[in-house]
Amino acid sequence: MQYRIGEVQKILGISAETLRFFESKNIIKSTRNEHNRYRYYTNEDINKIFVYKMYRSMHFTMEEAIDLVSGNSIDHLHQILERQKELLENRKNVIEDIISNLTYSCNIIKKFHEDNQPFELGMTDNMYFFENQIEDRFVINEEKSQMIQRCFEQLHNCVPAFRCKYGKEGSIQYGYGMTTNEIDEKLDKLGTYLGKQRCFHGLVKVKDRSELYHLVFQQVKLAEERYQMKCNSIIYGRMHHEEKERDNVTWFYEIWAMIDHELE
Repeated sequence: MQYRIGEVQKILGISAETLRFFESKNIIKSTRNEHNRYRYYTNEDINKIFVYKMYRSMHFTMEEAIDLVSGNSIDHLHQILERQKELLENRKNVIEDIISNLTYSCNIIKKFHEDNQPFELGMTDNMYFFENQIEDRFVINEEKSQMIQRCFEQLHNCVPAFRCKYGKEGSIQYGYGMTTNEIDEKLDKLGTYLGKQRCFHGLVKVKDRSELYHLVFQQVKLAEERYQMKCNSIIYGRMHHEEKERDNVTWFYEIWAMIDHELE
């Protein structure tokens, strides 16, 4: 059976331009009727385009999909399919991490609106902290460059972060926090691993960033009294969001204040 361009367009829902593209890539080959000068396509042509579109829907690139319908060996097909399966499994893990991070962020904002107490008892994530700034200046050296590159590889799990000592406003270190499910010896050389630790945890709202640490220390003090537990002097934080309304700016910081022991 043979089909004219308009019929193929209706069957596959594609344009004449797309048909010409498939011909230019030798995916299909039309025949011209010498009497009416119409170009015709076969069932095989239509099915080959369908299979090409099927592979594209499976996240193969245009070049890979063309390769897969070009009549190569079954072993070649197997190799390409295995490679794509591995690639998609890696993407799946990244997407699951992103969904988990989005869910986490939504929950902490919801809790911030519902809870009158800024800090509650919680646990830190398994996280690395990488210092790369001293006050407002970036540190530039080979070690910090390696650290930045590792963060870029896991950018969906990274956030700008800071570390300070409870009650010492001048001892602030800036860098990045990276959540992880496992300890990495290479990362151990580049940063500090937190692991799961008890902490006072919550979101604080700041209208003047110069007051951030004073406000955090104040809330940690209240949490110590409320829960009868002692901060071990190390506090980690990250800027969760910057909200602008006309000339006014409000910052929201997520805070983890490490707990050392219960007060006697």
